Amino acid sequence: MKLPAMWRRSLYHYLGISLGVVIIYTIIFLLLVNYEGQTQFYNPVDALYWVISTTTTIQLGGIVMVFGILITFVITPWFENAHR
Repeated sequence: MKLPAMWRRSLYHYLGISLGVVIIYTIIFLLLVNYEGQTQFYNPVDALYWVISTTTTIQLGGIVMVFGILITFVITPWFENAHR
């Protein structure tokens, strides 16, 4: 089954934004750890694990995912079609 081009483009945007958010939060985590002087305990892999586990464990992942899917598959295609 092949997705329509509009859905594929929206899916790529959603995945790109999600990856960007994870990278930004990972960098923030590393900066905070460095500021506190705990660099011997953490590296980028630990920071990435912390970001992913924290956002999914406290249900931010579910909230972000629902709004992300809503925006990606409902609002964005509607907006694109309305402005053609």
